Amino acid sequence: MDPITLYFVAVVGAGESEARQTVDPELAARVYSVAEAHPRGTVYGAALGARSGLLAAEVGGLKLPAYRGYAEALAPARSASQSIKGEAYFARMLLYATRSWTVQPYIFGGAAYTIGYNHEQGQCATCGAGYVPDWRNTTRAVVPYYGGGIEVPVSERVTIRAEIGRMPGAIDSHWTGRRDYTFGTVGIAVSF
Repeated sequence: MDPITLYFVAVVGAGESEARQTVDPELAARVYSVAEAHPRGTVYGAALGARSGLLAAEVGGLKLPAYRGYAEALAPARSASQSIKGEAYFARMLLYATRSWTVQPYIFGGAAYTIGYNHEQGQCATCGAGYVPDWRNTTRAVVPYYGGGIEVPVSERVTIRAEIGRMPGAIDSHWTGRRDYTFGTVGIAVSF
């Protein structure tokens, strides 16, 4: 049996979220004179892991890419902005192709506990005196976390990684629905 190697990994990268199609006919039928969405942002995190041979296990956390949106509508004239931020805490298993190659490809699968912070704020002068839409919600979910990557050893204790991961249904927001997250990261792992 191969010895167990413990390591710490830190990653940074970019990702985006994509909303699943809305099932609210009233919401889908609305017409907006301005509708902007900015679903891409930075992702970063860290994990602790243990590897033996072709198998590894990791636990860690990620800051998910932020989402920002803005819309304007008529009848009555109104506007709204939305921001969604989130984080994920995960446990996953990695399966490497080989230890003999300089570039070591791997796939991974596991689960993530996600927390999403949704804030929607609007302006509507004709909606009634003192009416200021300001809606917040926090969502939590356990979702699959899977993907793949490559690892390149640069010394006996240090490796560099590049990977792509996916968390479907990670965050649920009131108006834009459940969001799937995809991100790519690069990182450095140090064994100890």
